[in-house]
Amino acid sequence: MAEPAIRLLEVAVSQSGQARWKWNVSEGIVEIAAGYEVTRQAAQAEGDSALFALLSISRK
Repeated sequence: MAEPAIRLLEVAVSQSGQARWKWNVSEGIVEIAAGYEVTRQAAQAEGDSALFALLSISRK
């Protein structure tokens, strides 16, 4: 049986405007999830939460 492919998911946070921070979860150049928050800390927390939610999805 072949080994499953390894996926590298990344959380990125960047400032988007004066009072908005964008978070996104991506695999390479493919954006999987994204959102906006008013603080950098909140954006990081939401991005991390989305990453763990994606990792917890059962693939059969």
